[in-house]
Amino acid sequence: MVSITKGAAAAAAAGTTFVAKTADETVTSSTTVQDDDHLTFTMAADKHYAISGCLLVDSGTTPDFKYTLDLAGTSTSDIHTTYLNVGGGSVNYERQQNEEEAVVGSGAGTPVLSAIFTGIALADGSGGALTLQWAQNTSDGGATKLLTGSWISYTLLN
Repeated sequence: MVSITKGAAAAAAAGTTFVAKTADETVTSSTTVQDDDHLTFTMAADKHYAISGCLLVDSGTTPDFKYTLDLAGTSTSDIHTTYLNVGGGSVNYERQQNEEEAVVGSGAGTPVLSAIFTGIALADGSGGALTLQWAQNTSDGGATKLLTGSWISYTLLN
């Protein structure tokens, strides 16, 4: 079973659920990660989730983009991000554990087209929200945007 939700997703059910970003969101002159307006879902207590997503980013010359998955309580995660450095033509990889930030840089002022991530999240005994947080990596007067069509998906594993 696959379900698609616009904006905040309902509690996890059997199968894979996609949460889609329904509007562009902009950050200017800030390196402090902030909750995304759409890309969040609630994890049930003591459950394991397979997580994946595609982040469509438009960033200017300097700021680049960073993100993390904010986890409720003592929940843990192991996430792997791959992105194409459009300016340099290289494929890059980062691993984030337990709310570490991934810096997705494009270089030479060319916007990052997409960052793909996959991994696992383990909810603690209380459960709670898993929320994508993001910001500019370098504070800049230019806009960094997370675009409509970005998404995260999750599958309850146990």
